[in-house]
Amino acid sequence: MGRIFLGFLKGGLLGAILGYAGSAAGLVSGPLALVLYAAIGGVVGLFCGRPLWRQETIFTPILKALFGAGVGVGLAFLARKVLGTTVVPIAAIPGSVGHPISEVPALVGPLVGAIYGIFVELDDGGAGPAAPAPAKSPRR
Repeated sequence: MGRIFLGFLKGGLLGAILGYAGSAAGLVSGPLALVLYAAIGGVVGLFCGRPLWRQETIFTPILKALFGAGVGVGLAFLARKVLGTTVVPIAAIPGSVGHPISEVPALVGPLVGAIYGIFVELDDGGAGPAAPAPAKSPRR
């Protein structure tokens, strides 16, 4: 249960930071919004799970980031399909007034980050390699 919360917290926070920056920059739709969601997935893939300095190889975080970019774009498409044209104008969030929820990265970014963060934490955040078996004493 702790891994789920940790993935939700780390992924959601990273998604919220990048999503808010994207909303402030005006990336509400189009190819640049998809690049933003790919970046959210990639950053979450790098920073969730086992820390970078404890990875066995450099390829593991790179693969998590590349896979996360695809997951970020896929979850953004899913959010557009599920949320549709629901409009909730919240003046404190840049870009939310007059746009559907699915076109506001400050609202969709934390969802994308949290979902992929939970997945990465559950997959990669294990206890680590098993302890070596104790040496057997010689038979007499």
